Amino acid sequence: MSKFLLNYTDTYTDFYNKVISDFILYNCGVEYCNPGWSYGPKRREYHFIHFVKEGKGTLTIEGHTFHIHKNQCFIVPAGEVSLYATDKKDPWKYSWIGFLGIESSRYVQQLISNNNFVIDIKDAVLYEQQIRKIISLKHDSLSSALKMTGITYEIFGSLIDEVNYSEEVKTTNSLAHGFKLL
Repeated sequence: MSKFLLNYTDTYTDFYNKVISDFILYNCGVEYCNPGWSYGPKRREYHFIHFVKEGKGTLTIEGHTFHIHKNQCFIVPAGEVSLYATDKKDPWKYSWIGFLGIESSRYVQQLISNNNFVIDIKDAVLYEQQIRKIISLKHDSLSSALKMTGITYEIFGSLIDEVNYSEEVKTTNSLAHGFKLL
């Protein structure tokens, strides 16, 4: 398999304005990795999420290694050192989104519970489609910057819905198993 990479990094907004924005896209992309490919260890100034649509790999963060597979995403908060690598036999295909801003840490905390940086998602392809929309836009105007921000919010809204649904199911199942019917 040959490597495939399609990406976008915002050059319209300078970094200082990104930091003082509420929530803004920094970069995004789609990558189909070669077997055994790895990235890191590295610390970034922005948060990022990878959505795995195929294959397997690992994420190492805060001294823990997570095994990640199809229809999972992994989140790396800004300032955390991470290393991620593809499986040597079944490398992953993923899309990613990097973001920052005043509200971004709060949004990340909505997704991470108990230092679990990995989330099961229904369909990573849907997130890749959204990211491809961002990449396909012209990147030279306020109009496109606003459209990209809207898609970024949409991605987060969908992801938070998935996390909240998952938490509701866990709570409902825990309650159902905790009571005996008379």
